[in-house]
Amino acid sequence: MATNTSGDRMLDYSVGSALANVMVTTASLAFLPNAILELRYINDPQPVAEKSLLARSLHAFHILMFPRLVGTNAQHLSIPPAFKGTRTQYLLMRLRQFVTSAIIFEVYKSLSGVVNRSPQPLLLPATTAAWIIGSYWALTMAYVGASFIAVATRMSDPEDWPDLFGPYTEAYTVSRAWGRVWHQLLRSICTRWSDVVHRAFGVPRGTLVSRLVLVNVAFAVSGLIHSAGDLAYNGACFGRSWPFFALNGLAVSLESILAPFVRRAGISGKSRAWRLLGYVWVWAWFTYSGPQYWRWTYEIQTAGEEPQRSPVKDAVLLYISLSRLVQISLAFDLSGLAHCVGDLMGMISGGSSTQCVPYDETARSKQPLLPLLPILYIALGACLVIARLPPVINAGAIGLLTYALWYATTTYTSGDRMLDYTVASALATFTISAASMAFLPNTILEIRYVDDPQPITEKSLPARFWHAFRILMFPRLVRTKAQHISIPPAFKGTRTQYLLMRLRQFVTSAIIVEVYKSLSGVVNRSPQPLLLPVTTAAWIIGSYWALTMAYVGASFIAVATRMSDPEDWPDLFGPYTEAYTVSRAWGRVWHHLLRSICTRWSDIVHRAFGIPRGTLVSRLVLVNVAFAVSGLIHSAGDLAYNGACFGRSWPFFALNGLAVSLESILAPFARRAGISGKSRAWRLLGYVWVWAWFTYSGPQYRQWTYEIQTAGKEPQRSPLQDAILLYYKRFISS
Repeated sequence: MATNTSGDRMLDYSVGSALANVMVTTASLAFLPNAILELRYINDPQPVAEKSLLARSLHAFHILMFPRLVGTNAQHLSIPPAFKGTRTQYLLMRLRQFVTSAIIFEVYKSLSGVVNRSPQPLLLPATTAAWIIGSYWALTMAYVGASFIAVATRMSDPEDWPDLFGPYTEAYTVSRAWGRVWHQLLRSICTRWSDVVHRAFGVPRGTLVSRLVLVNVAFAVSGLIHSAGDLAYNGACFGRSWPFFALNGLAVSLESILAPFVRRAGISGKSRAWRLLGYVWVWAWFTYSGPQYWRWTYEIQTAGEEPQRSPVKDAVLLYISLSRLVQISLAFDLSGLAHCVGDLMGMISGGSSTQCVPYDETARSKQPLLPLLPILYIALGACLVIARLPPVINAGAIGLLTYALWYATTTYTSGDRMLDYTVASALATFTISAASMAFLPNTILEIRYVDDPQPITEKSLPARFWHAFRILMFPRLVRTKAQHISIPPAFKGTRTQYLLMRLRQFVTSAIIVEVYKSLSGVVNRSPQPLLLPVTTAAWIIGSYWALTMAYVGASFIAVATRMSDPEDWPDLFGPYTEAYTVSRAWGRVWHHLLRSICTRWSDIVHRAFGIPRGTLVSRLVLVNVAFAVSGLIHSAGDLAYNGACFGRSWPFFALNGLAVSLESILAPFARRAGISGKSRAWRLLGYVWVWAWFTYSGPQYRQWTYEIQTAGKEPQRSPLQDAILLYYKRFISS
């Protein structure tokens, strides 16, 4: 291990640990010669001592190769039960699990350089979760693949390969996380060495001392096995994993010492409240101890070099940004808002807007902070919503989170401006949503899922937390009583049909997005006014399909893994044929990810000023407040994109609020004149109006980003872009 390498550090680590595992197992059996004779397979009544030399060798080989001892008289109770079903059913189940685990693990690998190298303490809960999930699915993928091959080739039966991990709901203590949930591949090996220590020192069984010896010796042996992997990973790092296992031995020992007092106090894992507290304890513990195991490997990987980028990593980072499944907070200040209003007034009066000067990107540390904050902040936001605290405390909590996000956004960057923009906008979405619910506390109680008749107030604390979490994470409110009628209808068909449809849509959208990316450097930087209608169409189409790709990918994973039903993921956009007014383009066609959030803030304004409902004034307030909030959310993206450009997106949304207001004022007159969208001629005229409007207002949203991207440098080129540029130059010259 110290002199040879496969060229892949993680492969070296795994092989080194596996070899040490076999060596430590062999040594334990040598010091406990009767142990291998006492291990008997239940379906083999013949004693091991009576077998032939070849049979005894095969028996020992089985014990070494399959340390979980499935099917023997020493199989531990925490091993999941054997599969009940046919061989074909087992293989289909394993195939589905393999595909799921491969996808999740590939995502984790692509994100690992982003997730595990961040030094921010506030991000450790998120990085810990990512590390545990990645390890879980990596081991699952390897185990599922091995079990599939063994059962498919009839070398084994399905009963020989129960699930590798236990139910994660059991992980409400560190002891149960290791003993009931995590794999038991090292359990028999480590406990045998505990037996050696017990016999050597005459420790009496069944006592607290015996329990402490068992736990700490087992974790010490496990740490020694993984230390061999450290040696293979890097010859100078032997034993770097050992502190992690030693610390976990101490944690389990502490739980064992406190267990009698806990039982006397009536605290039990059967109580939901105590179990929830246990989950928090376990997560906090691994947040503290986990970096002892994995941080040093990434320090070695990235010492003096940039992390490698892969197409999968790029796709994953884009997906995280566009899907808006992660939503948190970002701030704005009054001076920035005044700056935006000044820009808007200057545009309306015909003047030019304030120049967005190039920002010194070297002032921001290249740490991909933004994609990692959502897990922590969504949990805090859901708690904030549930707590229903006094308004002053709510405002203070939201202000504190907002300042933290503002500081992080202006201090750190992922190195990809568009990633920073989209993620920061999503983060602002969450803060503004949580703030609206905090100031409208009954809102969360009024939003009820159609298939859940139980009132929110009668639910347990974890159930209320989950309800708030779903509302914050899925703002379109699908399958709730507050779902808007413009949300496309639910899919009608089987799960398989839905997945095939989404797979086809994903491939289509990926191709279109790739074409758009190749065109973007040509299309969006063109100064020719005559080409603005073309560039507007390209921008709208590119945005439409980029969001579609992210949404379709998320829905495919959620439905394929059975975390959701097809009915939970209707289409993101409505039919484009409805876009014959600016109002309908926003309200019927475009996604509704921000609709419920923006309208809640309109409700706050209505209540604050006592505006009567159902009037034209009410409609105008609703529209302009909604667009102002949407502009504020996107302004957070501006700040992340370029620190000097906060609010550059806001005029676009303010202008669209004015356009929809104008349509609302003129609508009664149009109806009296007999003008209707049912007429093909008027509808065609409406399409022209919408296209002309976005041709005018669209550059306010996108043009400045391309000016910054291309300031003083040539855009990156691709073969497809070269071909498009050639055609474009010929078109211009003609």
